[in-house]
Amino acid sequence: MYDLVLSACEQAGFRPVSLTEVGETATLVVFVAAGHGAALVPQSVRSLSLDGVTYVPHEEPEPVDLLPARRAHRNSPATEQVASVISRCASGASGGTPR
Repeated sequence: MYDLVLSACEQAGFRPVSLTEVGETATLVVFVAAGHGAALVPQSVRSLSLDGVTYVPHEEPEPVDLLPARRAHRNSPATEQVASVISRCASGASGGTPR
């Protein structure tokens, strides 16, 4: 993700002074609202409306490959079920077969 964010910034005409990776997307938006920079977030985050935050669609969105992560062994039946649902949804969205 680091390279994608840096590339998006450069395409927008600037190079950030620093990049901070935050695991929680909502936290990024709170940082923006507090005046601590800008963030590249998924479109779905637009539903989180905070004073001082403006969402600007990226003109040429970059596709991002996402992969589910889970333990290699001893997964519970619930984990297996969730992984199955994610795989079915991902293969339907991409038109391909999940790996």
